[in-house]
Amino acid sequence: MGRWFSRINNNGRWLALAVLASLTLQCLWSENPIPSQGLDLRGSWLLHSGDNLAWAAKGPDLPGWEPVGLPTKQLMPAGSKGWFWLRRNLDLASIPQGAYSMVIGELMNADQVWVNGEFVGSTGSPPPRLRSGWNQFRSYTIPEGTLQAGSNTVAIRVWHDSESWISGPLAILPEEQAGWQAMVNDILRIELIKVM
Repeated sequence: MGRWFSRINNNGRWLALAVLASLTLQCLWSENPIPSQGLDLRGSWLLHSGDNLAWAAKGPDLPGWEPVGLPTKQLMPAGSKGWFWLRRNLDLASIPQGAYSMVIGELMNADQVWVNGEFVGSTGSPPPRLRSGWNQFRSYTIPEGTLQAGSNTVAIRVWHDSESWISGPLAILPEEQAGWQAMVNDILRIELIKVM
């Protein structure tokens, strides 16, 4: 334990990284986020197992979906596999100006994401050519004009195989902040790998 701790503490890198991460998270997750500063999407979402591409469309909450809190360590029963969807409706007071990204962080295994029915990105791939993207930080550019004043729908289609989790963060952020979040995630991962 002492050797591991001394390697982390080497040259104060760990302290500098901890301060950087703390400041970044404080900037990103204010108590009352507004669109120009980012919109925190942690909390209540709706989940439905199965697959129907019509669920990507913008619209009101759908009947038969169960509430789930995100991020979480387990969305579907352990050992199961297949498709499930997550949806969340959110209201914006005005049309956000500038470039935004949908940030999901990490999830198990492969995903596809839509905002108001507009496909914004994917990571990994489902069978028959399964490629897990579990350890990849997800940040997808939302095309300008996609976010609207009033009601907006975020839909995430997920293929899971045995495990199903989302570690977050979950947010709509200005692209520059999303880039910083991805960079901090990469730096922390690299530093962790160095000390192992």
